Amino acid sequence: MDLPSAPDLGDEEEVIGEEVEEVQEDLFAERLGREGAKTGEVQISLIWFNKNDLDLSVVCPSGERISFDNKISNCGGRLDIDMNESGKSDEPVENVFWEKDAPKGRYRVFVEHFEKHDSTDVTEFSILVTVDGEPREFKGQISNKDPPQEVCFFDVE
Repeated sequence: MDLPSAPDLGDEEEVIGEEVEEVQEDLFAERLGREGAKTGEVQISLIWFNKNDLDLSVVCPSGERISFDNKISNCGGRLDIDMNESGKSDEPVENVFWEKDAPKGRYRVFVEHFEKHDSTDVTEFSILVTVDGEPREFKGQISNKDPPQEVCFFDVE
C-alpha cells in the first residue's frame, strides 16, 4: 500500500516557526474543548484568527503524512479536528494526536494555506506541540499562494 507523501520536505533548517516563551495554553484549550478534540501523549494543534482555510499536516517518523486527506495514519496518529473548509469560523483550530505509543523518531509539522475565505491574505497562526505533557508553541504566517511551510520539528524518544 502506498502511503500519502509529505509536501516537498526540503531541509529541516528551513522551518518558519518561531518558538515563543509564553505558551497560550488557555487559548488552545478553549478552542480544542469547544470542538471536542482528543488528546494524547503527543498532540499538535493549529489555531489562527480569520476565516481562511489553513491545513495542518504532520509527517511521522515513518514518512507517512497525516492531513485532511489522510486523517488516520498507520502509526496511530489521527487528525480529529479539521476546520474552515467552508470558511465559517474566525476562531478555527485543527488537531492531530497520538493517544499512546507514538512512534519514536522525528516529527515534522507543516501548515498549508489551502483556501482564502477572508479579505486578509497573510494569515498569522500558532502551533502548540505537546509531548508527554510538555507544551511548546511556535508562531508563523502564511499567504494564499505560498507552498506548504514547515513550521517546526520535534523528536519523540
